[in-house]
Amino acid sequence: MTITPANRFDREHAHEHVDRALDDAVTHLAEHFIEFDRALIQRLVRESYETLKDGALVHQHLVTLAEHRAWLRLDDLRTTRM
Repeated sequence: MTITPANRFDREHAHEHVDRALDDAVTHLAEHFIEFDRALIQRLVRESYETLKDGALVHQHLVTLAEHRAWLRLDDLRTTRM
């Protein structure tokens, strides 16, 4: 018997979807924070995602939350540079 999740989301491919979504978040942030290196932005997004993932019971919006958290950190860095 095969059990299909209610949302038909294939958990075996979840990692690929998360990676693509995180890359999209990095691209979005890199367009807004042009003064920062893309590698730094990527590190902040990935660190934020991993931190949130470790304590999360629900994983549905973690990429969005990670992008927001990275946005706040980059904004803080921008402010301290001025």
